[in-house]
Parts: sequence; C-alpha cells; structure tokens
Amino acid sequence: MWTRSRSPLEQLRSTSLEKAAQVDSRVRGLTHTFYKYPARFSPDFARAAILTQTRPGEIVLDPFMGGGTSAVESLALGRRFVGVDINPISHFVSTVKTTPLTMHDASLLGDWAERSYAIPVRRIALVEHNEWLVYHNHVPWWLGRRIQHLLDTSKSLPTGRLQRFARCTILKTAQWALDGKPLIVPDHEFCEAHQKTLFEMIGAAVSLQALPYFAEGGLRKKRLLLNRPAHGLDTEKKLTTEWKPPKLVLTSPPYPGVHILYHRWQVRGRRETGAPFWITGHEDGHPPTFYTMGTRFPRGFDAYLNELAGALHSIVRLMDPDSIMVQLVGFSEPSMQLGPYLATLESVGLAEVQSELLSHKLKRVWRTVPNRRWYNRSAQRRLPSKEVLLVHRLKR
Repeated sequence: MWTRSRSPLEQLRSTSLEKAAQVDSRVRGLTHTFYKYPARFSPDFARAAILTQTRPGEIVLDPFMGGGTSAVESLALGRRFVGVDINPISHFVSTVKTTPLTMHDASLLGDWAERSYAIPVRRIALVEHNEWLVYHNHVPWWLGRRIQHLLDTSKSLPTGRLQRFARCTILKTAQWALDGKPLIVPDHEFCEAHQKTLFEMIGAAVSLQALPYFAEGGLRKKRLLLNRPAHGLDTEKKLTTEWKPPKLVLTSPPYPGVHILYHRWQVRGRRETGAPFWITGHEDGHPPTFYTMGTRFPRGFDAYLNELAGALHSIVRLMDPDSIMVQLVGFSEPSMQLGPYLATLESVGLAEVQSELLSHKLKRVWRTVPNRRWYNRSAQRRLPSKEVLLVHRLKR
C-alpha cells in the first residue's frame, strides 16, 4: 500500500475526522430534520469530512445519497454536489432539503395550510378510484382522507418548488403520526402537528437564503441530483465533464446483512405501508433494490459484494489520483464481513489510507450509533448500529 509522511495540516484534519466520526449527537440543524430517512449519518461527520478534504467550489459525490445529509452540508459549505440514489424518496427529500424559500413563499404556504385545515375530515370526499389507493394500506381512514386533501389542495400552489415543499411537510407529519406508532392520532392532533411542522420547516428553508452559496442563486450549477443506481454512473449522460472528477466521495452504502426499511413505514406493529410513495407522488417501481442492494430475503454475502463491486467500478472511473473516498459502513457481523468488504474495495482499484489520514492512536475508528434500529436477518431482532470509518483513494 502506498503511504507517505503526514503534514501538520493532515494531522489536524485527521483528528477532526476521527472525532466527528464518533459524534453521537442527534441529527439537527439546517434542513436535516425534514424527514427521518433510515440510516442517516451525522451532519457533524459530513461537515468534518467536507471541510478537511475539500475546498470551496470542489465537487463532493455521494453515490448512495439517502436522506441528503451530504448534499445539505456540501452546499452550505460552498461545495458543488452530485448525489445519486435509486430510491425516488431519497431524490425527493434531498431536492426539498437543498431548495431555499423566500418570505413570500412562506406566506403562500401558510395560507395553503389554513385553507386545508378548515374542512372537517368527515366532509372530505372519499376518492373511490385513485391510482394511489394501493399505497394506503394500514393508514386509518381519517388520516388517509386528511393527507389526500392536503395533497390535493397543495396543487394550487403556484410553483413546483412550493408543491414539493408542501408534500414534504405532509410526509414528515405522516411519518410522525404513523411510523412505529402503536396508537394513531386523531385528525385534530394531526393538523396541529402538521401546522407546527410546516412553520419549523419553513423557518429552516428560509434560513438557507442567509448562507452565501445558496444566496448566490443558480442551484442548477451547484447540485446534480440523480434518481438512478450507482452501477453504471460513469456512463450517465447528465454527468458531464463539469461534474467530475469528485474531490471527495462521501457516502454510507447499504449495510451487508442488514434489512432496513428504506421505503416503507410500519403501522401499529409491523404492518407495512407504502404511504411515503403516495405522499411524494412516486411509484414504488424497484422495491427489491431498496434493500441492501437486493431483496430483503437472504441472498448471501457474496451477492452483496458482487453488487457493491459493480457500483464501485463505476465510482472509481469518476475519481482521479487526488480524489478521496470516505465511508461510514455498518455490519451485522463485523468480524466476518469487514475483511471481504475491504478486499472488494481493493479489487476495484482502491487503497486504504487509514495510516495517512487518521492518527496512529487507533488502528480503526468504530462508532456505535444511538437510537438507530434495524432488522438483522440472522438474529431476527433489533440491534444497535456499529459502524466503521474507512478512507480510500485510488491505488498509486
């Protein structure tokens, strides 16, 4: 493995990256709380990686974008961002989280909500023939009608930007009301929660305007969000020369051996609903691929590694010798899975540089993430997350 002595600046950078990787604070700040996307990584970690490995104007790539944490932090710090995810909910949420609003937008959204709450839920007509009814499974009738009414009235907002934002406020409130809740709230509590959520989210989106990079306008040249798999990304026509090579690949790929509900909620126990797709206006077109690069059912660790290698091949082709890849990766069985995972990275042309970018005090940086739960296929029970920090660059 190629190594060199570390400069004082690199030593300072490594200390910040190590500390940030082990931060256990709650996700907060900017627009990060717009939606609780599963398996999010800490904004503090993303911020440290971006600050220590890039300069303003350079490109950050996240090929498994998820909830858009790296997107928000990259743009807030004046970097250009390329985000990729096969799940349309990820693309939707990341788009809304990186779109600032004006005070005029805030006024229009407030008026929309007030008009929508004015009609009692029993007076909202039940839609008999709706292409989204299949996504209403396990959603109580009163919340189904209220959500549909909010979605219908949001179409009166004058721009797509505002309509997407309105949908995201509904998405966040519905997740609070439905996901993992043994009891479902009545309509008036849902409306009260939505109003509170709306104004909190408006405040966060308006505050983006105070950040220099957002205030300059022209998001089209600052971010590129793609709803597609990472495999074959190097041949993506929208990814023109102005968007590559990335200086930093910052990501947290799907975890091997771990089943995470990236695209569904669980209502009153483990009754799954596809309501997030209905609310965001996207069809659930690739359900198996939203689970650990395959279906939720065991296919073997080798199948995961094959999928990972295909995605990494495409990512490596976008990098250059100055590019750095920083990952936080979780494992269901670290002692058995970490070695093959690292071997897969090496097989596609990546070399680990822990000794170069991280201090010598710790051979490897692990973190236990509080309040994150998933279904482990082998144990069939809920376990806390254990992640490792990995730093790679192209082989020299």
